[in-house]
Formats: sequence, structure tokens, C-alpha cells
Amino acid sequence: MGFKNILTGICLLIGLTIFAQPKPSAIADKVEILIGEQIKLKLSANIVTDDFNANGFAIPDSIKHFEILEKGPVDSSITSGVKSMSQTITLTSFDSGIWVIPKIGLLTKLPTGYSDSILVKVGFDPTKIDELNDIKTIEEVKVNTSWIYWTLGAVTLLAVIGFIIFLYKTKFGKKEKVEEEIIVSKVPAFEEAMESLQKLRQRSITHKEEAKQLHAELTSVLKRYLIRAHSINTLKSTTSEMLIQLKDNLISQSQLSSVADALRLNDAVKFASYFPPQNETNTSISQIEETIQLLNKNKQA
Repeated sequence: MGFKNILTGICLLIGLTIFAQPKPSAIADKVEILIGEQIKLKLSANIVTDDFNANGFAIPDSIKHFEILEKGPVDSSITSGVKSMSQTITLTSFDSGIWVIPKIGLLTKLPTGYSDSILVKVGFDPTKIDELNDIKTIEEVKVNTSWIYWTLGAVTLLAVIGFIIFLYKTKFGKKEKVEEEIIVSKVPAFEEAMESLQKLRQRSITHKEEAKQLHAELTSVLKRYLIRAHSINTLKSTTSEMLIQLKDNLISQSQLSSVADALRLNDAVKFASYFPPQNETNTSISQIEETIQLLNKNKQA
């Protein structure tokens, strides 16, 4: 019995030691975001100062699939020998998928617990969220061979036309020159963009069509500037592709998150028939303007 009592006591001591270890908590304000959208992760912990001397949270320098935009200061206070600490970090992601914010511990020499890990879903395209169709019944396939005759006729006609053109060019010894009309502005790219944004800012929106046109032009201003000033072909780029191009080449993560908000609003207005209030439109114009100003500054540096 004595040996069993000793063994039981040892187990209890080990359990109490483990139980006494402080465990920080981690709470995210969002667990489902779009590419470039921000997450606020709040860390907190209560520590008995007689046993532990933690000065903060063991936040890693980088987290896979996430970008750390900002690490807020550590706020702490001591009441009756218990130290309360809290810190907020701002994250974003530019990889679509379901990713894990890992467990986070405390900055202390003694063993401590870890916060729970958090799953975050990162969406790719906000305009395709509701594009779900009902399942249709299987229909019998009807074989239609009439297209074969139409195809043969069209191919024959094209061959004849091509042969006639060949004979014409051979006979007269002249080749028709096709010239593409390229509109090149004499105004520098940065000045042109600033003038365009100023004109957009002066326009008022009274109905959805006006909003759709304005926000489409707002995206076009950024695309045209990138093409002219930085030789980045964004003419047919989607919002996600533009953000990746900007991320890889030009601007910081915090500014990238800001322009992502503006481009997502433009997409919502153009494709989802969202009718924004004037202040949201003005904010988007300012975000695009700040981005272009930063790009111009970086180019001149």
C-alpha cells in the first residue's frame, strides 16, 4: 500500500505541475476570408508571477500560407500576483485553401502550454460564391450528324476564299498591311492616373448602372497605370491575378491588403450588382490613389 500511495502522490504532483502551466488563448475575429482580407488574432494569458515570468507571446517570424502584417504591442497588468497579458496580430493570406494558424506559446524559460490552433478558409473569387446550380436529371443523348455537312461546307468555302486571296496577292505583288491602332497618351502615366481618379471622385452615384460604370473605370485606371508605368500586362488579369502581380513585384503587404479591399468592392459592384454608399466609393478611390502614389514613389527611388 505504501508503494501505491507514493506512486499516486507522484502522479498527482505531475498532474498538478502540468495543470499549473499557463496556457495562452488565441481568438480570431474571422475564420473565413477572401484573398487579401485581414484577420485580427487576439492572444491573451493569465500568469502567476511567483511561478512564471513571461514577457510576451512566442509569435513566429512567419506562418506558412499567411503574411503577418502587424504585431501589436503587448499590454500587461498585475493584480494580486497574477499577470494578465494580451496582444493582437494582424494576418492576411494570398493563397486560396484551408490553412492552419499554429499553436502559440509564451516567452518564458519554464515550460508552458500552447494556444489552440485555428483553421482559416481563404476564398479565391468573391463573385462566384453563389454560383451553385441544381442537379439536373440525366437526359438521353441525341446524335446529330448534320453538323458534319455544315462543317465540310464551311471548310470548303474558306479554302476557296483563301485561294482567291492568294491569287490576288500573287498577281498584284502587294501584301495588305494590317496596322493596329495604339492609343498612346502624351501625359505621363502617373499624372494621367491622378487626373482620372480626380474626375471619378467628382462624379456622384444615383443608381446601380452609374456605380457599375464608375467602379469598372476605377479598376481600369490602376490597370492602365501598371501597363504604362511598370510594363505589367494586366489588361485581362482578374483581381486575384493583379494582387499576385503586385505582391510579387511592387508593394508592401499592408498596402496590398488595402488595394485588395478596393478591388473586391469594384468586383462586387460590377458582378454582384452591389450598390455601395458614396463613402465606400470614395474610400476605394483613395485606396487606389494611395497605391498608385506608392508605386510611383518606389519607381523613382
